This record gives sequence, structure tokens and C-alpha cells, in this order.
Amino acid sequence: NSTKGSILLTIPKGKSVNYISKSGSWYKVSYNGKTGWVSSEYVKVATTNTGTSTKPTTPSKPSTSETVTKSTYTTTANLNLRSTNSTKGSILLTIPKGKSVNYISKSGSWYKVSYNGKTGWVSSQYVKVTTTNTGTSTKPTTPSKPSTSEPSKPNTSDSAVKSTYTTTANLNLRSTNSTKGSILLTIPKGKSVNYISKSGDWYKVTYNGKTGWVSSEYIKVTTTNSGTTTKPTTPSKPSTEPSKPSTDDTVVNKIYSTTANLNLRSTNSTAGKILLTIPNGSTITYISTSGNWYKVTYNGVTGWVSSDYVKVSTNNGTSPTNPSTGSGSSNLPPGQTINSMVVYTTNSLNLRTSNSTSSSSLGTIPANTKLTTAYKASNGWYKVSYNGKTGFVSGSYLISQSTKARIDSLEANKNSYLFMDLRTVSSVTANQINAYIKDRVGNNRSVLLNSGDIFVEVGKKYGVNALYLAAHAIHESNFGKSTIALDRYNLFGYGAYDLVPYLGAVKFDSIKQNIEFIAQKIKATYLGNSWHNQGTYLGYSVKSIAGSRVDSLSKGMNFYYATDEKWGELIARHMTNIMEYSKESAAGSSPNTTPVSNPSYPDLSDVFPTNTLAVAKTTFNLYDKKSGKVVGTMPKGAKFNLLEKDNNYWLTVKYNNRTYYANVSFSSYNKYFTVKNLGRVDTGGVALNVRADASTSAQVITTINHKDYVELALDSKDVPITKNGWYKVKVNGHYGWASGGYIVRELNR
Repeated sequence: NSTKGSILLTIPKGKSVNYISKSGSWYKVSYNGKTGWVSSEYVKVATTNTGTSTKPTTPSKPSTSETVTKSTYTTTANLNLRSTNSTKGSILLTIPKGKSVNYISKSGSWYKVSYNGKTGWVSSQYVKVTTTNTGTSTKPTTPSKPSTSEPSKPNTSDSAVKSTYTTTANLNLRSTNSTKGSILLTIPKGKSVNYISKSGDWYKVTYNGKTGWVSSEYIKVTTTNSGTTTKPTTPSKPSTEPSKPSTDDTVVNKIYSTTANLNLRSTNSTAGKILLTIPNGSTITYISTSGNWYKVTYNGVTGWVSSDYVKVSTNNGTSPTNPSTGSGSSNLPPGQTINSMVVYTTNSLNLRTSNSTSSSSLGTIPANTKLTTAYKASNGWYKVSYNGKTGFVSGSYLISQSTKARIDSLEANKNSYLFMDLRTVSSVTANQINAYIKDRVGNNRSVLLNSGDIFVEVGKKYGVNALYLAAHAIHESNFGKSTIALDRYNLFGYGAYDLVPYLGAVKFDSIKQNIEFIAQKIKATYLGNSWHNQGTYLGYSVKSIAGSRVDSLSKGMNFYYATDEKWGELIARHMTNIMEYSKESAAGSSPNTTPVSNPSYPDLSDVFPTNTLAVAKTTFNLYDKKSGKVVGTMPKGAKFNLLEKDNNYWLTVKYNNRTYYANVSFSSYNKYFTVKNLGRVDTGGVALNVRADASTSAQVITTINHKDYVELALDSKDVPITKNGWYKVKVNGHYGWASGGYIVRELNR
């Protein structure tokens, strides 16, 4: 469940997938027999009526109390009942929309309920709470047959049912059900409000004669039976005025901390640019909520994080301090108290009087010093004490206790694949590599089956350890089963940008060509005389509590090759699975230091149908030839034909009946152009039938091969023509219909 995961296949737009589970902003799904993870941002959840019904349960006996109070909890959508109050909890069953559940308790935005004999947790967002007063009742007796007379009117006695809505924090009453609504007044913590209605996560209430909206997160609902009603006494005035909450309706004594290393993004979407990575356990400053995302500030940077990985807790009723900046510990800079944590310094650094390099130094703290901190300034500096002096140090030079333990554990085992020189001849055999791949692939398609001899041969040719090469290819291509491995012989994900993984990935003629390319590339850069070389072994990377790489502690290929701190460890695990380290004769042997040149991409390209229509989103340069001179510009809004894209990302285009070349940033192509009618056949290897009509019973006109590009027919608004889930296509000058389940739209963002 990460954009670093290998691509198993590409699911066409509009296709249905089978939901399995959720983790953060990712769904685990199955499609066409494949199981994997997709971003939930691009999945629409539709609720359907299956037509099934359940037998009504036998009603329980009425209460023997004199007054009957009923709070009904009803689902507003098909709702998962989970084992824990988290989307990570296993799904016990799915409660149909409109069903009543038995309420037990509440934790945050989750209700503990029972349904059909199962007890678990549901999101309160999809549960409607209705409190009703049924009047009075008497202890039940054995019922006689019902009378045919009209029912009597309900009891009008003074017995009362009361649902009390109480604020759990100083809370803004707003003009609308949004943090953008103007603040009408601030309701003090512990005050009762008059409930009117609910909209999403907001309650419409009245307080002190004012009617407005409050966040339901900070309202406690208590239903009581008072027997008889009494007039409420006039409350006395509070001794002091309540403090105003922040304008975003957050509570000042709430602490928001990450429960995993978490990306801070530019927008509330996994498509948003990653601004930085917030370390696990870090405290962040909450600003607002949008769906499943929190807008927060960390280390002076503001962005969005998934709420699934943020823990909200209270700080014993105290609020973050925000006095004027001062020196030492008597006056703290803006920030907040955090749970006490142990940290270690990564370098020798100054202990300063405040959270700035311009403040005075109180002394120097040596590298690898153990410190404790419980206060974090808003710019990512931490309050610590050393040698009897208290001051501030930057989080960029601190690592967590768990990170320190990881480093110590890795360094204590130098005799391992993690530290073996990769410029050595491996004693691994082709059969050992083949057996490992076959065991993991099973009956699935894979381009790595029986490829062991290629790794052994190429490893010797370029002086790169063959066992490492095989493990690297296995890791990046999911044992040769990824789409770009199968279709483009690209085992290592070169060029497979998140926005355009398939067409971005560099093409190769064979897996041998690809393995030779990577062996030469790695030997020339990460294992050669290059700035990439930070140690000729796998190594590992270390991140500070601020999320930045700690250069002084990171080493080996992992330093630059991968942002994943544990990339080297994952490769080493595959190596161990193929052959135990004790059996690798390369360990301790002399390395091959013969230099090699940096390879070029093979001269291959993707050729598109002649009438592939694109529209420019901005102006960009047009060249007379590849790497030639600029001879014009493509105007914004202009329509042109996209004819070809080569491995060096040069595009061949046709505009105003002339052929030009363009070289835009392909990793963000959607800033420059979008394509209206380019399809790619994805059948898993077989030919796709093109029929006379949108039906499997229609006559087959022709076929299109797997991996081929196809022109989609457009309507007058340049929208692909579809019918019953089929695309109208043009093949060899003739129109027909092809099943949309086997066609992937490309470059249409």
C-alpha cells in the first residue's frame, strides 16, 4: 500500500473491483484474478441493493421501568462492523443501510455496537441517532389479543426523557456547518446546548438564545430518564471568562501525533506533492479537516496528512504554551508539550537559548548523546537539557530511540549481505535463483522464470554480484510479474513515474538487455567513481525525527538509490532466501574494480495510432528534430496528433500538417497536454476481438494484439464513444467494438 510497490497491472477507468480491506488511504482489492493495493482516491464506492432480505429478529420484552426512552442508532449506508475502532480493524460483517444497531459506547468518531449477535465498531459518521419518548408504560403482562378499537392517545404526564448535549471543550458556535462559518459566540466547556439537527459531523444547536452549528466531535450526548420534569435553575455566571478556542474549532488541549512515518502533502490527496516525511511519533499542529485528511503544520511547513495515521490525545487539560520567545526554559517559544521521548544526537551540535541558530549557544552536545525532550517548538526544534543547562536543538539532528536501536542492531552484524561488497563474483547457481523464483511465482506469468543463467553471466561480465542482481530484479518487479516487466522487459522500474507508470517506463527488447543495462548502470554509478557511491554495498538509510535523511549515518547504495530506509534490508532478505550468507564465497573476496561506462537507453519507442488526438494545456517548444533547434511553439488549447514517444522522452507530434518534436517533462506530462483517444490493449497476453457491435455475440471483424495501442472513436465533444462498457475503436481504417475491460486509457489525465 505505497506508490513504491511494484505495479501488478493497470485497472482501466470505470472498472469494478472486489474490495477486501483498507489501510490508510489505500484499498486492498482483487481484479482479474490479481490481488493488490490501489489508492482510494481514485475508487468510487457505490451502494447497491442486492435484493436479499433478512428475517426479522424476535423483539425483546419491553423495559419494566415506568418511562420508556428509546435512542435509535440507524445505519445511513452499508457499513463495516470492525474488530477495533480503526479502519485497520478486521471486518466482522457488513451492516446493511437502514438497519438498527445496539449502541454500547463511543470512542472518538467510532461507536461500539452489536448487530446480529456480533459486537464491534462502526464509524459514527454513518450512524443516525434518533432519541424518542414513547410516553409511559407498565410492566408487561401476557398480552391478550389486540383490541379492534382505535389506539389510545399517548400519555401526557410529566414523565420526561432528556437527551443532554454537553460541550467537552471550549467550542465555537458558527453560522454554518463549516469552519469557514463566522463565529457567533464561544460556548464554554461543560455547557449544555439545545440540539436541533445534525448535518455530517456538525450539530445545529441553540445556546444563550443563539442558534448555529458546532462540531459534533466535541459534544457529549447523554440520554437520561428523569421521571418528572423540573424547571432548570438559572445558572450562575462563571467566575472567569472562558478562553477562546482557535478559529478552526480544534481543542487547545488536543495533541495530534503521527503513528507512522507520514508524508506531508501539498493537497488532501495521494496525488499531492510530498513536501516532507513526518517521523513516527512526531507531534503536529492541527489546522483543519477535509474528509480523511488533516491540514497540519510541521517544522514550519503546512500541508495535508492522512488522518488514519494521526493519533489524537489530550494533554491533561493543559494547552500548548505560546508565550513570547525567550532564553533558557523560563520563556518558551511557540510550540507545544509532547509526550516525553528519548532522542539521540546525530552530530556534535550547539545547545541554544532558543529555537534559532541566531540565538546564543549554551555549549556543545557531542554526537550520539542520549537526551530526553517533552516540548517541541513550532519550527521543529526541541527543548532538552544537557550538563545542567536547558535550551533548544534542531530536530534535524536528532533520531528516535527505535532508530538508534535499529542502527546498533545492523552494525552489530557486519558479516551479512547488507555489508558485502557487491563488486564480487557470487557462488550462487542459476538453479538456486530459478528455484526461488519458480516457488514464489507458481502458475502466474513471469518473465523471470528460468532466468538464473542470465544473472550469473551478466554478473561476471560487469563485475557485479549475480545474487544481488537477481534479488534486486525480484524485489522491484514482484518476481517478474509486474505489468512493465511483462510488457516492456523493465525489471527495475526505470522511468515508471507515478503519473504515467506504463508509458513512462523505459522499454527493453529482452530481460537480458535490461539486466545488462542495470548491471552496467550500477557498476558505473553506485559502485563506481561517481557521487552516487556512498559505499559499495547495500547499506541502509537513516532519517531524523524531522523526516530528513541523516547523511552522517546513512550508507551504501541505500543512501541515494531509494528513499525507503530499509530498501537494502529488503534486497538482503531476498538474497538470504536464495542462499544463506554462510554459503556465499563472495563474502570477503577481492572486488572487481574495473571501471565501466554509463549505458544509454536502447533506441526503442512507442508508436501510436495516426489519429491519436492531444490537446495542449500550456505552450511548449517545438523542435525541428530531436535535440535540434526550437522552430516554434505549441499554443495553449491547440489540438495536435501525438505520433510517437521514445525512450529518451522525445515526442513526435503533428501540428498544422507538419511534424515536430517536443521534450516536455514526462513525469508531469499532464501540465503540458492530455490525450483524448489513446487506448492500450491489456488482455494478459491473448488477442482482443473487435466485433461488429458491442456484444460478445456480434461478429468478429478483426483482432488486436496484447500491448498494442488502439484509436478510440470520439464523439463531437472529443469524448470516447462507449456502449454497454465497450469502446468504439478504429482498426486498419475500419470501425468496430472492443470490450472496455481489456482497454486501458493512456495519457488522459
